[in-house]
Amino acid sequence: MNNKCLENTNLLLVEDSIDSSRIVKIFAEMAGAHIDCFEDAQGALDALKSETRQYDLVMSDLSLQNMDGYSFCSEAKKNSNYTDIPFIALSGHENIDGKSESHGFISHLQKPFDPNKLIKEIYNLTRQ
Repeated sequence: MNNKCLENTNLLLVEDSIDSSRIVKIFAEMAGAHIDCFEDAQGALDALKSETRQYDLVMSDLSLQNMDGYSFCSEAKKNSNYTDIPFIALSGHENIDGKSESHGFISHLQKPFDPNKLIKEIYNLTRQ
């Protein structure tokens, strides 16, 4: 995978861990993506509704304050602009694939994850 494989890709991340958010942001930007990061689901929902940027892929931690990642994904998918956009669930828990898919996630990565694997997953999902 080349260094700028995600060039012209707009990503949205919802992650309440500053360290995890920073790692994802660094690797996404190194791959050429633009990424907007939010610590809470409501801020991310507001960004999606404002439509100031059309996102190609959304990633969300599942254990968030005030609104969990499942509820966030379900709510975000109500916006007709995001029904077909891939959502990746990020979680420290195993065996959630069925639950995450039933809420609209297309993929699940368990933390801690290899950042290169994340970039490859984003590339594959946004180039379909």
